[in-house]
Amino acid sequence: MTKKDYGEGPILAMVERMRHESVDAEWMRGPRHTVTCYGPGYYWAILAAAKPMGDLQQTLIPGRLVSLAAALAIAAMIAAVVARRTESVPLGLFCALLFLSWRVVEFWVPFHRTDVLSVVFSFAAYVAASRDDRRGLLLAALLIGVGSLVKQTVALSAMPIFLYYVLNRRYSDAAIFAMAVSAAGAVLWGAIDWASGGYFLTAAIRGNLNNPSLIQGLKLNFGFWVLCPASLATIVVLVFMLATDVKRVLGSVFCVGFVVEVAIAMAAVFKEGAAINYFIPACALGATIVGVHGLSHFMTMSKQKTLIAVAVVSLLFTIGKFIEIPANFAVLRDFDAGYANVEKALETSPSEWVLVDGGWTDAALAAGAKPMVNDPILLRLMEENGTVDSGPLRDAMSRGEIRYLVLNGTVEEHREQIGNHVQKWSADVIQAMEQHYHFAFTLDAKGDKIYIYRHRRTKD
Repeated sequence: MTKKDYGEGPILAMVERMRHESVDAEWMRGPRHTVTCYGPGYYWAILAAAKPMGDLQQTLIPGRLVSLAAALAIAAMIAAVVARRTESVPLGLFCALLFLSWRVVEFWVPFHRTDVLSVVFSFAAYVAASRDDRRGLLLAALLIGVGSLVKQTVALSAMPIFLYYVLNRRYSDAAIFAMAVSAAGAVLWGAIDWASGGYFLTAAIRGNLNNPSLIQGLKLNFGFWVLCPASLATIVVLVFMLATDVKRVLGSVFCVGFVVEVAIAMAAVFKEGAAINYFIPACALGATIVGVHGLSHFMTMSKQKTLIAVAVVSLLFTIGKFIEIPANFAVLRDFDAGYANVEKALETSPSEWVLVDGGWTDAALAAGAKPMVNDPILLRLMEENGTVDSGPLRDAMSRGEIRYLVLNGTVEEHREQIGNHVQKWSADVIQAMEQHYHFAFTLDAKGDKIYIYRHRRTKD
């Protein structure tokens, strides 16, 4: 289960509730808390992709396929841009592979998360803006508006595009673009917020008002710059361009975008709950810059030598990733073992309520249970900023309405996590766990431990 991310289960639980109910502000008020910090775009994409999948609808497979398709779409756009600007298809394909093999990207692509799909819209907006005409400008604004419904950070991509127009003295284009983005965002978010009774706009804003985390931010910045050679390669190209021709940098929306996107990500990862996924837009831009501006020496080679050189370098970048593919399929098969163990342990009916750590939400859903909380970490963060109140949830725990706890550690271990960045449940909810539940047994799911607790009123 090493390729399973905590955030996948909470998103799946959100999708499952949307499959059967209309979104409403009551979802935040409890005792059943279904919370998010995103718009509905990715959830809609999963629901659409899952329709023909039958029994797989309640698994992570549809969302993971959406993320994979999104990554391939980004790679295809990178290949097209680089190939068109350098007149070299092999170089375009190499840059597509460079993006896919970027450590940040290859780590994040397999997950049932919003991020890769959101980058489809932000990168497509850069491509549209690079057309240097009004149609491209308006298309970029629309893409940013729609993409913000997937993940609202897509709206931040408007900043470098606006700056690009200003730096190139296209002041009227900058003004039109700003108005178009604002109009698209206002119309789309206004409609979504009205339809959801105020749920999504509140979630998108209040769900991201988290406390700063210095250590986490430093680690994530270290990971992007030190563990990702392609990130440093992009900087080398940009420094060389600045030293030789500043106008080329300012005249490229991809270069301006990379600098601003990196600056935004470097600041954003200091927020509690953030991850290295904030750097994915910069990775797409970086792969494009390396191709268009950094590998021009390939153009002096013969086509045969260029093809051989690109093939060799591509192989070196990606061979390790292809080796991992069989292991990833094995991981998917391991999910079934986790599902079966949890189902046997809970012995639930479809009406059974449980509390589940995010990593096991999908297994609880497959077992027929209903998670009372879809995302413990986000619930805690939103309780800390005053958006939600866990009081009704704790009352339900006291009354025995929640029969089981399905945790990836003991309650004691959860208490020890209070105050650090890995804390899931709030201190009050952990106290209610200690008061009303007792340890039942441990399950083994292919190396992972699942800790099952029963309510004290439940007979063994």
